[in-house]
Formats: sequence, C-alpha cells, structure tokens
Amino acid sequence: MKPEDNQENFKKCVCGECLVHAEYCRERNELLFCARTNSACEIEQNQKCICGSCPVYFENRLEGEYYCAKEFKE
Repeated sequence: MKPEDNQENFKKCVCGECLVHAEYCRERNELLFCARTNSACEIEQNQKCICGSCPVYFENRLEGEYYCAKEFKE
C-alpha cells in the first residue's frame, strides 16, 4: 500500500539523508518519494539506496528501493 503524503510521514522521511540524489534535489525539498512521485533530478543509482532504513518504509511494509528513480507500483 502506498504511504500517505502527509506532514507526519514527511517528517519521518530519510530521503534528505540519501546520497542517491544530488544536493540540489534536497534543496528543492524533494522528499517522500514512496508517497509522491519519482524525482525530477538525475539520480545516482550507483550509490547505496537507504529506503530500507526509513520509518515510513517499515510502517507501510514497503518493498524495493530507489523510489526516487522509479514510480511506486502498488
């Protein structure tokens, strides 16, 4: 199930700590990709994804990674 796009999940989100997307993506406040959409920025998929360490990921029993690079599929 796709997580809710709300302030509570936004505050828990760890996307801003991830090295996969560039600093300018974080400056644009692109976060919570699992509840929103993939990034408009170019993604460095050669970096380690941290989705699996996110509270939103665990609470919603998500699977997979690199939500910033690809659309969420329910």
